[in-house]
Amino acid sequence: MDISDRQLLYKIVCARDKRYDGRFYCGVRTTGIYCRPICPARPKLENMNFYRSATEAENNGFRACLRCRPDLAPNSTQWDGTAATVARALSMIARGEADEASVEQLADRLGVSDRHLRRLFAEHVGASPIEVAASKRLHLAKQLITQSNLPMTEIAFASGYQSIRRFNEVFKQTFRVAPSALRRASTDSSTSAADFIRLNIPVIAPFDADHIFGFLKNHCVMGVETMEDHTYKRAFSAKKSLGLIKVTYQPKASQLTAEVAVSDNTCLKLCIERVRDLFDARLNPHAHLNDLGSKHRLPSQRHPTTRIIYIDKDLLETGLARRSRRRQRGNHFTSTTA
Repeated sequence: MDISDRQLLYKIVCARDKRYDGRFYCGVRTTGIYCRPICPARPKLENMNFYRSATEAENNGFRACLRCRPDLAPNSTQWDGTAATVARALSMIARGEADEASVEQLADRLGVSDRHLRRLFAEHVGASPIEVAASKRLHLAKQLITQSNLPMTEIAFASGYQSIRRFNEVFKQTFRVAPSALRRASTDSSTSAADFIRLNIPVIAPFDADHIFGFLKNHCVMGVETMEDHTYKRAFSAKKSLGLIKVTYQPKASQLTAEVAVSDNTCLKLCIERVRDLFDARLNPHAHLNDLGSKHRLPSQRHPTTRIIYIDKDLLETGLARRSRRRQRGNHFTSTTA
């Protein structure tokens, strides 16, 4: 999105227009914080800077607003169609694939040069891939500190850090508070059952929970998924780890609540991203309205994604073998797309 038209962007901020949530961020020089365009705060235009991403705002010395929580905002898909490479790179970074890889390795997986990848990120995100990955690690750590009871050591490794010392150093430098002090000041600590980590995943309303959960109920994989009273449960495997996840929707807070139990907490980042994919949590249902006529002013509808990523290899092979036996008996099986 073009951020050079300050007057237009300020009008969007004053209107708190949900269509632009996640498409740009505004930093307030007098307070040193940055916000989403839907934040209730109303600073003066002369005190504001506008940025293309949260990482760009942080690189310019701004901290996340505690009212609108831009660090927990649903991810924007503004790069789709204009820079598919950036969108793929951001997905890989969100899944934690860049934590142990260099920019050169990340670019190689995407089929481009590292110089071209840096140029695309500078153009569309306003920050380098390494800076985006570092920001993702920090905000996941902050979320785990305030929303779970995990020890700090486990939080550091689950967020993608290789050492506790580096985690503490970067956290203090960015948030100007020690992780332990933030934990003591937090009023949002998890009260979930033992072995489960509860995390909130914000979505942009309206969220048709009946449609989403109804779809998942009608397409449950027997022995793997269940749906009870608008609570989705699933057993899964990820990076050679086994786990269980439970997801519910909180309409008043416009957020999904995911409870995750996994044998290796370093898989938490991947689990969270898969939940976002499954429930289409990144969709901004208002974003297309500018491009449609007055007869079609309805929000976009979310569509759950296919869940083949969660199916264990042995389970998949068992299903294929069962299908083959049915065909041999003459009972032809017609597959349907989830």
